[in-house]
Amino acid sequence: MISLGELEDHRNVHDNQMKIVCEECGRIFYTKASFYPHRKSHKIQSVKMDTKKFSCGECGKSFTTKKSRNQHLLIHSGEKPLVCTICNKRFRTRANYTQHIKVHSDVKLFKCEHCEKKFGRKDHLTIHVRCHTGEKPFVCNCCGRGFAQMSDLKKHIKIHGKKI
Repeated sequence: MISLGELEDHRNVHDNQMKIVCEECGRIFYTKASFYPHRKSHKIQSVKMDTKKFSCGECGKSFTTKKSRNQHLLIHSGEKPLVCTICNKRFRTRANYTQHIKVHSDVKLFKCEHCEKKFGRKDHLTIHVRCHTGEKPFVCNCCGRGFAQMSDLKKHIKIHGKKI
């Protein structure tokens, strides 16, 4: 009869659920039972567990959950499955969709101290206030030009033929 721990180790071999990386030589083990004898050859006392077990096949980035990896895969496919029923704008994540919906709401809790204009989102107020203050926190590394919004800097960078 095998123990519960041995059964879990055996399942991890097939699921690639857990990796133990030898810090000395980089060799990967899928069970503690196979790693412990190996570590003695290096006289290692600690075990480094790789908790990011779901990898992207496109870029190699690793994730701790399958859900977060699947969400990441949408970046490569360009798919934006969530659609605003008001303006048809598309989104990859529920969080971005939920933030966007506030744009269409009549509830505007954030008021500009300079001109009394109101906004449904605090980040939109922050961007707006920059037109009064002249603040341009996003600076081009190539030419030094400043921008009030990151999106404007991203558009500008294209004239230099580079990506951010």
